[in-house]
Amino acid sequence: MTRIAILAATFIALVGCTGLETDTGDSWGDTASAAYAGPWQLSQLDWSCEPNSGTWTYYALTDGWASTITLDIVETGDGSWTTDPSAVWDEYHVFDQNLAYAEDGSWDEWQVSLRSASSFANQVSSESTLFQCGYHAADSLSWKATMYDDDNQTLDCGVWGHRPIEAYGTSCYCFDC
Repeated sequence: MTRIAILAATFIALVGCTGLETDTGDSWGDTASAAYAGPWQLSQLDWSCEPNSGTWTYYALTDGWASTITLDIVETGDGSWTTDPSAVWDEYHVFDQNLAYAEDGSWDEWQVSLRSASSFANQVSSESTLFQCGYHAADSLSWKATMYDDDNQTLDCGVWGHRPIEAYGTSCYCFDC
């Protein structure tokens, strides 16, 4: 065996015995990375709405990897919210774009973009929304983002917007409240 082959075999044997798991593509492959010990939580939530294109963009930054992040939106600014919350429009979406993540499992970046739909029939979860830029905003909507692990167990959640505590309760961290 040549020296190069012996060195290559030794390197492969050493690398294979480290015990550290790494993710090769999307962060959802190994939520419980050996290199990161927690806490697993939502550390930043942002949103924007581009009136010209009618596209809402939601962004989440987490401490630790998330398997999935979901987004609930409810129109708490509707006049019937206080008398009949079930009568107001609400939506459920999944953050479908894993933008970036740390190899050691210490953070994860997610995003979902929703184009404006023109009718109830055209609204599709995780693709479009009936909420319109300029008309709906932080003074009429409440949001809840939930972070899950590989076993679909809730790791953390955060709320923000118009009446987030009234809409979602006090079990989640309240951003900008």
